[in-house]
Amino acid sequence: MDISDEELVARVSECLSEGNKTPGMAVSCGNYQKECKRRGKATGNYIC
Repeated sequence: MDISDEELVARVSECLSEGNKTPGMAVSCGNYQKECKRRGKATGNYIC
């Protein structure tokens, strides 16, 4: 993904606070969470 760590954290937080998600938003949220885990494994800095 081509977004900053800060943007990624903001989007994951938004996903976690959102109650009812549209199917498209649910897919996006899953992708944000996967990217967070990937960056954490790559850098050792788990930001999300």
